[in-house]
This record gives sequence, C-alpha cells and structure tokens, in this order.
Amino acid sequence: SSSATAAAILENSGALQSVYTAVASDAGDVTYSLKVVGDHAAFSINPVTGVVTLIGNPDYEVKGSYSFTVVATDAAGNASEQVVTLGINDLDDTAPTITRRPSCRG
Repeated sequence: SSSATAAAILENSGALQSVYTAVASDAGDVTYSLKVVGDHAAFSINPVTGVVTLIGNPDYEVKGSYSFTVVATDAAGNASEQVVTLGINDLDDTAPTITRRPSCRG
C-alpha cells in the first residue's frame, strides 16, 4: 500500500538518511527487502520496519533521481513489489565569483 514516489530530498543533505517507508498488510508477518535492480546498491532496508535508507550523500550533479524496488514477502513466500522513485532537489552549491571592475577616472 506504499506510494511509488518518495518525498524528494535536498542534495548534500547527508548520508544514512531515511527516505521511504514501505507498508504492507497481510494476515501474518511481512518482511521487506530490496530487489537487485535499478539503484538498489545505493540503499539499505530494515527487513522488519520497511524503512529505506540512502547510504551515500545525495548529489544532484552526480544523480538527479534514484529508482529502487521494495519487495514485501509473507511467511508463505508470497511477494509483492513496489517500484519507487526518489528525486534529488538541486541546490546552488557553486561559490560566487568576484570580478574586478575597471576603475572610472574622470
């Protein structure tokens, strides 16, 4: 029952931040994992809570968005998947340039 889009985060906002929480319902216990597709290696998931964590510090100039697939599996082995997109918001992270203007002599 989780959304296909995670709330976008700011670039350079830090590593190891929670970016998404998967929610699945079943008569029994559900465990969560990441499917080995897309940008899965950039994330980790708590198998009990479904909380997805971005491992590295997001940088828009390197990657403007990520895609990962959460898999919810019940005790009987039945599984459901949700593809999720995480956007990275670009910030002005370039320092200003000081230029010297010619002096006016009159």
